[in-house]
Amino acid sequence: MNSLAEYSNLTQNAKVISCVMERGHAEGVVEALYQKKHVLSIEYSTGRKQHVMSRKEWFEVDMLTAVVSSEYAEEVFSDIYHLAKIANTEGGVMYQTNLLISSTNGLPDLTEMLPELKPNG
Repeated sequence: MNSLAEYSNLTQNAKVISCVMERGHAEGVVEALYQKKHVLSIEYSTGRKQHVMSRKEWFEVDMLTAVVSSEYAEEVFSDIYHLAKIANTEGGVMYQTNLLISSTNGLPDLTEMLPELKPNG
């Protein structure tokens, strides 16, 4: 896991990758990318989308957003593209932008404050 200072440095030139995909694929994408150190954050939600040509037909989609170190953005974009099966999904959309602003949040290391929480202590 990155320290707060490392995270701040990484987000200064980070990219945001957004993807709308078929319902049910986002959880697998998140699980596959979760352990990659250059993926700074990743989340997904579910929404509804309407076909452009048919105003009556609605369907559910997954929407994923990942913040990625800029030097790995193309690699992660490609990973998401393949994992989400965008080529096989009608209405699947992906795009990438610069991260405009970010705030970092962190919790204190409680092991420094409470000796009984220290490992092997």
